[in-house]
Formats: sequence, structure tokens, C-alpha cells
Amino acid sequence: MDKSSDYITKTNCRLCNKKLELAFQLNPTPHGDSYLPVEKASQKKELYPLDLMLCKNCGFLQLKHIVDPKILYGDYIYNTSHSLGLIQHFDQYAFSIIHKITSPGNSLAIDIGSNEGLLLNSLKEKGMKVLGVEPAKQIAEKANENGIETLNEFFNLETANKIKQKHGSAKVITINHAFANIDNLDEIIEGMKILLSPDGTFIIETAYLLDLIKNNIFDNIYHEHLSYFSVTSLNSFMKGNGMELFDIFHSPIKGGSIRLFFQRTLHKYNFRRKSQQSSLQPKNGLRKISPNVETFLRSEQAFKIKEIKPYGEFRKRIEEEGIRINNILDNLKQKGEIAGFGAAVGSTTMIYQWNLGKYLNYLVDDNKDRHDLLSPGLHLPVKPSSHLLKKSPKATLILAWRYSDPITRKHNEYSKQGGKFIVPFSESKIDPTY
Repeated sequence: MDKSSDYITKTNCRLCNKKLELAFQLNPTPHGDSYLPVEKASQKKELYPLDLMLCKNCGFLQLKHIVDPKILYGDYIYNTSHSLGLIQHFDQYAFSIIHKITSPGNSLAIDIGSNEGLLLNSLKEKGMKVLGVEPAKQIAEKANENGIETLNEFFNLETANKIKQKHGSAKVITINHAFANIDNLDEIIEGMKILLSPDGTFIIETAYLLDLIKNNIFDNIYHEHLSYFSVTSLNSFMKGNGMELFDIFHSPIKGGSIRLFFQRTLHKYNFRRKSQQSSLQPKNGLRKISPNVETFLRSEQAFKIKEIKPYGEFRKRIEEEGIRINNILDNLKQKGEIAGFGAAVGSTTMIYQWNLGKYLNYLVDDNKDRHDLLSPGLHLPVKPSSHLLKKSPKATLILAWRYSDPITRKHNEYSKQGGKFIVPFSESKIDPTY
């Protein structure tokens, strides 16, 4: 492992410690969520590599360069309620926990990386005791103000022991779209096992590797996302930590996610070093294993997730689409202003990968917390989406392309005035003359 002032470079797998191979590279970017107020425009942002490494032993895709969390999360401003569909998603998620895993009673649910507490709020409304753990100070404060008890800390062994002493064991522990953001997963799992009751359930919800590759969601690749999980890799890792995967739920949220349900097993199979413990076969936990588990494992085997080829093909599709978008924008740039719709972390990946800074005059977004800020690195101004009607740019490239349908419906007046929406990976939304 090599180290610079702002990041470390990993050469071994985070899950199984085997050597990594380069799968593909994207263009370096600044910290993708570092939108700045105008008065800080003089601040320069360092570019960090986006190299994706594959472990052929366990099928785990991961970033090679790990940026210092203090850089990524010191001024973290993302709130889950700002993402389309997440409020309803977490309410349905809470309903499934109550009806599938446990009755509310006096049970404790802990959410690691709880953000503003959407899931915990739904569980609390359904009768569970809840506790959040959230390292971002402003977001943790907001959750506490909203009545969701939240510790403003990184989750580690010290935090786990402190919680255990004060609150006791948890029937349910969740980590939602945060497991991929953590480098030291061993400590997270050890802390979880300190807190989880013998009959408890540990739930990981995370973006799904196969959805990312199949659906070309390269804008989900950025420095906060250290890991891109398959069922194969997580199943092996958790089995090695005495946990058994007993069910999987596949969701379209965030471009495609999996929710994995784990329970304790009797024996621990040493996934990393295959010691003499490996002869012990894990004993099934309290809950029956769903056929979904085997279905996902077979699907990933057929996809060949442990081979470089699928990732090379993914990288080629990204490059080809970038050429197409650049050709469209080259033509439009001569005819008027071009806006980019979406001031999110993934927009930074797209802008740098496709070299869009030379085309975009500004960004627009519905999220008022982003208004009047400057984009990471290039300092493109962020305006309210109403700017589309006021300024009427010749075309608007939808950087938040997976949400293009609600965006185009909401801003139909802009289209009626002659504005053109351009949607990546979707020929149907581009005017044929362009």
C-alpha cells in the first residue's frame, strides 16, 4: 500500500487480501461533491485518479486510490431526502423489516451512516427504538433536531462498545449505501457483531455491480464510492466473518441496488487465509435461505464478474457515448448557450470523463442547497432550474440522466419554448437534427 498526502494506493483486495488487477480507468476528477460558494472561488481542487481494480479471486471491483475521508466528508452536504424516490423507498424498506424480520416491541434498530434518518424515522413511527450513527456533523445535527437520536461519529469498535453499554443489543443493524464508502470493512463487521443480538439481522443495501455495468451507470463511480459490490464478493466476505446470507431484494433505486440480509452462523470459515477452520461447514441460522441467493450467484457466474472482459466492454461503451455527446454539443455550441441539468456528485464524473467543461455555460438543479455554488474544479455556476425559462439556453444536457423522464415532464415549458433536452444513452430524447 502506497501513500501520498491526500490518498493511499491499494494493491490488495479489501475483502480477501489477494492481488488486484486493473479493470479500467476513468479520467481523474476533484472531489465530486465539493461545490463551493462564490467567495471561495480561488480555492484550487486537486484531481484524484479514478482507477478501477478487479479482484479475480472474489469478483470484487474497487478503487485503487483511497482519498482521505476528511477531504471527502469534512463539508459533506448530501441529504438523502434530496434524491428522487428515497423517502418512499425507505418507508417501504421499514415496512419490510417489521413484517419480514421482527415485530417492533422494544427492539432496537441501528443505522450506520444514517444521514438525516429517513429509514430510522419510518422504523420509529412503526414502534421500534432507533439510533443513528452519522459522521457528517451538519447532517447528524439535523437528524437530532428532527427527533432521530444520532451519534455524530464514525462507526468503529469504540463506538460499538459505547452503544452496547448504553443501549444494549440491536435486533436490526442496517448500513444503506454507505458500506461502499468505507475502507476498513473488517472493523465495521467486528463492531456490528458486538451489537447484533444472537437472533438479529444485519442488512446491507448497496449499489449493485451488475446494474452499474449493464446499465452504463458510470456516473456512480466517484471517490466516495470505494467499492462496487457483487453478491458473490459480499457472500464470501460475510461467510468468512461468521454471517450467512439468507435473502436478497433487488431494487431499482439509485440505478439498481441490492439489499442483502445476513444472520449469524455457528462456525467461522476463514475466507482470507483458509486456516484449519475451513473444514467447518457453517450451520444454517434461524431463517431459511431464500432461492434468490443461488439465483444471483449463478447470474453473476454467467456474467463472468471475475474476468476483465465485461469491464473493458463497459469502458468502451462510455467512450463511444462520450464521442457521440461531444459531436452533438460541438454542433450546438455555435448556436447558443448550453446548460447542464444536475449538480450532484455524479455530474462531476461525467463532466470530467467527457470533457464537458468546454461546452457548458452553467448548471441548473432543483435542489436549492446547490444554488449559487460553483461546481468542483471547473467552477461552473449552479442556478435554479427556473433559469431554463429565464435564459432559455439552446440545449440542456441532462447530467442526471437516469431521472430524465421526471425532469423533462417537470420542465416541459422549456421544451415548448424551443429548448432541447439531451439525454445520454438515449437516442429518443435528442432532436434528430442534432
